[in-house]
This record gives sequence, structure tokens and C-alpha cells, in this order.
Amino acid sequence: MIGTVNIERISSEALTAEEFFVWWNQHPDEDAKFELDGGSVFEKTSFGSQLHGVVCALVLHRLTDYILRARCGGYMLANNPGCVLDRSPDTVLCPDAMLYLEPPPKRLTNFFATDLPTLAVEVSDTNDDRTLNRERADRMIAAGIPMVWVLDPKDRNVMVHSQTGPSKTLDETDELTGESILPGFACKVGDFFAWPTQPSATSRD
Repeated sequence: MIGTVNIERISSEALTAEEFFVWWNQHPDEDAKFELDGGSVFEKTSFGSQLHGVVCALVLHRLTDYILRARCGGYMLANNPGCVLDRSPDTVLCPDAMLYLEPPPKRLTNFFATDLPTLAVEVSDTNDDRTLNRERADRMIAAGIPMVWVLDPKDRNVMVHSQTGPSKTLDETDELTGESILPGFACKVGDFFAWPTQPSATSRD
């Protein structure tokens, strides 16, 4: 299982991703985030703080800017999009953002993402368990996602998980690169935790 800290099992019935999607739409709750692990539904309380929202916005800004500059035709998914990681039994996790380097499908479906992203991003919030976040990142790497970032606004750092090497933690003074997975991406870790006071040089290119 993904973990038990701050997670309450709310269904013991093994569901497919398709059944979970129907169940999820029948149980709207703005104060909860539902995920599927091995066919079981879990509820994780997740109250988005101002800080969490700003960091998510800065992540999207930096990564969207990268996609446009790289001219790769890639796209982003935001706001906790569901991603099917495993089948039989099914697992669906919902990172804060996902980046794809290939062009988007000609017709986007009203369903979870079934193609794994190049990058998944998790932004920790006040009530999040750091160990659980690392376990989630490891789970996404094991499923085949090439790179996962776990950003911690409180400690102003990012833990980088990738298929190319061991996990590492970078503080706000370090430079974060996309390694060989996101060629040409680079920014200061601190850029994710402070709203820019003027346009960046890259945004004017």
C-alpha cells in the first residue's frame, strides 16, 4: 500500500480505474482528495494553503516557459490530475502537476491520464507527511515515470527522484536541472518559493 499516515481507507471493494472514476465523480468533496491504490479507494485530507497555491503556480509558470522555449510541443496537466500507474489491480495517483514532452492528444478525454508523464510534481502542504510523499514519489518512479520532484515550501527545498540516479535533495540556493530527462531546463530552487518581482530573462526570449 502507499501508506497509512493521514490516509483513511474508505472502500474495501477492489475497483478498476474506470469504476473509480465513476465513484469519484459521484462523491464530490472540495476538502478531500481521493486516490486508488491496488483497487482500494483512499481519502487524503488536503487543504490547499496560500503558500501551496503560489508554489504550484510558480511550478506551472517555470515548466510552461520551458515547454515553449524548448519548442517540443509538450503540455502540462495541473490541479491534481489523476494518472493510472498500474493495472490489475489498478492504482491511480494525483500529483499536483504533470509534464509531457510529446504533443497533446488530438482529443483530450474526460478520464484520468493513462500515459505516464515525463515529469510529475508534488508540492507538500502543511499537513502532508514527508515520508509518505517520498514513498509516493518512489512509487511513481517504479511505475515508469522518468522524474518526480517533491517540493517542500516550508523547508524551501526539492527532492529529486529520477530513473537516472539516486534521489537527492536540493536547497533554495542550488540549481535544479532537468538532467537528460528535460534537456535544457534549469532554474534556482528558490525560484519556486518566491513570486518574481520582474520578468525573468528567459520569459523575454
